[in-house]
Amino acid sequence: MKSADAQNNLSKRLRWPLRFTWAGLVAERFLRAFWPVYSLVFTLVAAFLFGVQERLPFVVVVGLLAAVSVLLLATLVRAVARFRFPHRSESLARLDSTLVGQPLAALTDAQTVGLDDPASRAVWEAHLRRMEAKTASAQAPWPDLRLADRDPNGLRLMAVTALLAAVIFGAPKYFGSVTILSDNLLAGQGEAGAQWEGWIQPPSYTGKPTLYLNDLIARSDLQVPEGSVIALRFYDESSANSLKQNIGTLPTTAQASADFGGTTSLSLSVERSGDLSIKGAYGGDWSIEMLADAAPEVRLSAPPVATLDGELRQEFRASDDYGVAAGTLRVTLDLSAVDRRYGLHAEPDPQEDLVLDLPLAFSAESADFTETAVEDFAPNLWAGLPVTLALQVEDDLEQTSAVEILETTLPKRKFFHPLAASVVEARRDILWARSNGLRAEQVLRAVMHVPQDMNLDESGFLMLRVALQRLAMANIDGLNPQEQTMIADALWEIALRIEDGGLEDAKARLERAQDRLAEAMERGASDEEIAELMHELREAMDDYVKQLAQTSEPNPDQQSAQNQDSTDVTQDEIDALMDQIQDLMEQGRMAEAQQLLEMLREMMENMQVTQGGEGNGPQTPAERAMEDLQETLRDQQDLSDEAFRNLQERYNPSTPQGQDPSAQPSEDGQEGEGATGEQQLGEGGGKGNEETDQGQPGGSESLAQRQQALRDELSRQEQALGEGSDGGSREALDRAGRAMEEAENALEDEDIPLALDRQSEAIEELREGMRALGQAMAEDSNSAEGEDGQTAQGEGRDGGDPLGRAPGTSGASRSDSPFADGENPYGRARELLDELRRREGDKTRPDQELEYLRRLIDQF
Repeated sequence: MKSADAQNNLSKRLRWPLRFTWAGLVAERFLRAFWPVYSLVFTLVAAFLFGVQERLPFVVVVGLLAAVSVLLLATLVRAVARFRFPHRSESLARLDSTLVGQPLAALTDAQTVGLDDPASRAVWEAHLRRMEAKTASAQAPWPDLRLADRDPNGLRLMAVTALLAAVIFGAPKYFGSVTILSDNLLAGQGEAGAQWEGWIQPPSYTGKPTLYLNDLIARSDLQVPEGSVIALRFYDESSANSLKQNIGTLPTTAQASADFGGTTSLSLSVERSGDLSIKGAYGGDWSIEMLADAAPEVRLSAPPVATLDGELRQEFRASDDYGVAAGTLRVTLDLSAVDRRYGLHAEPDPQEDLVLDLPLAFSAESADFTETAVEDFAPNLWAGLPVTLALQVEDDLEQTSAVEILETTLPKRKFFHPLAASVVEARRDILWARSNGLRAEQVLRAVMHVPQDMNLDESGFLMLRVALQRLAMANIDGLNPQEQTMIADALWEIALRIEDGGLEDAKARLERAQDRLAEAMERGASDEEIAELMHELREAMDDYVKQLAQTSEPNPDQQSAQNQDSTDVTQDEIDALMDQIQDLMEQGRMAEAQQLLEMLREMMENMQVTQGGEGNGPQTPAERAMEDLQETLRDQQDLSDEAFRNLQERYNPSTPQGQDPSAQPSEDGQEGEGATGEQQLGEGGGKGNEETDQGQPGGSESLAQRQQALRDELSRQEQALGEGSDGGSREALDRAGRAMEEAENALEDEDIPLALDRQSEAIEELREGMRALGQAMAEDSNSAEGEDGQTAQGEGRDGGDPLGRAPGTSGASRSDSPFADGENPYGRARELLDELRRREGDKTRPDQELEYLRRLIDQF
């Protein structure tokens, strides 16, 4: 009884370990029996996921399916026949095999010997208790799922790998074609070839590819851009195909639900989301989701930037889901903010808004880009007036963005010439309203009242006079639009000519740049404008200095006196002064900057006076060549001295460097080592101690390199002289160059005595070339002075004044000197008086000149 109770207690305690052990045995037997079945199923599913049925002919697919079905059935029957569920005793034996001493088997045993012996029974019960205690640690063993002995080629692993690859890289849509394939088989429609075809063509600007509907039968949901076109073509003449859709409007020859038999083609534009269904051979059903095309966006990314020449730069950023196709910048006059005074008081003529095209990025980058719109508004009527800027962009679907509006003042060009500013103001009044024609005429007549004060060339004056006459003629009958435009264009050209006409001269450009910078200081211009004006001033200064250097011809006879009384100003000093001016302006110290600017202005004026009078102007090319030759001569002399010192050290190492050994007598009264060295040179042909020469830093090799550098420099100076230089100087410099080359070769051969001889020849030829060049410079100066003297003498008769008297030493006529010989003083006086009266009768002359002539006539 106790044994039965123990068995029941043991069964309850080992219930779950036994169940898990039984499940493990089931898994082992199932895998061993069914591994060919699931391997074949995995392979078939992987083939379907990879779309094998789409790439093989229909007949081949059907044949393969039949063969796989037979093989699958055979392996399934074999697996079912071999599979057997495990018994409880097998589970108990598997669990007992994992315990030490197999206690489960011991607990099921019965005592057969010594049943009547109490001691024997006590021993048996103690044994059972020990076995029962060992069962407390019983746990279900892991099943043995290894199949290498049954599948040595690893076919099951290949099938699992193919299935995983198909799940990751395959397309589940191909399962839909399996259903279609089965439907066709059941319907008896196994013919090869498509019964219809369809394409979804997105708009070209989207950059999306065309979709082939026949490849998308397994997919139920499709996303297409707005405006896509679905093209369908039906080929089957033996059966009908049914089309159902609610995504767009079919052509008038078709209905929303229609049957198409035979060969039919149609196109459908996607206008909304909906369903598309094709029933029939290889039909399909799709849910079409239309992706709406979002409207583009534009916004200002920086404030507008205006230049001094009236140019506007406006940076903006535009974006669209498929790219921006176009953009405009609309400029509208803010009439309510205009200061309606002077010429703007009249009611303006109707003016259309200015519409400008915005710059766009390349098509590949037009989805989101930043660009800058640049436009020159200087000639425009609204330049300098308050306006409203409106930016708007458009996409390929002709959707427009919201308008980005900015209120600003349209930039205008600043005219510093008073006459040019007056002409531009009159032009603006004419363009503002044709009724301002009379006012503009009065303004132009007022500024032209004193022509000699206009500082305008003859052609510019004539252009302004012609424009004024045209305006006066047009005002008789009233300005018409054609005359308004023609006169405004002419006045703009005249204003530009007045403002920039004199800028061909470097001095005029410099003065203009200084005036503009001074005006900017007075009105407190921005840092950007100051930087631009300083850049303009630097360029004008460079041009002015270059012009002085090219046109200056100083008098060589006065050069020494000028150097004592004048102070040279270098380009570096001018640049430093301009840098200091710019720094002061950036710091807001305008008063100090204006003082330095005035100092710079005086410096430039002094440079002009110096250049035209007795000052120390920039050097001429001949003077620069003379200085370069002097420097080359000094370098050649230094090189010759160093070569001679090296020669002394070679033959008299004990003599200190730089000391003449011939000046030190020896103890026995003989000449020093210098004489001995010279005798050795005469006997040895110039070959000295090579070991001594090689250890010196100024040895023959370094001397040869320096001699080559001097020869190259002399060659450069000859080229700088040009073909127009004096022939004697060029020949002397050529001979000096050949002597330098021979000295260089001698130094390379360590023949220092020969090198010294050739260096002496080079020095002499350099001096000869400098003498010839100086003589040519003096002759050029004398010829220039002679021409100036002849010009001055041509102003009077025989070098005197109009009365034939010789001029004084200071330029004034000597009133106490007699008239020239052979002259009739009374006749000459009569001629002069007649000439004065003739000029006084010419009323076209200026009033000041006429008044001066009257005073002269009254004295006689």
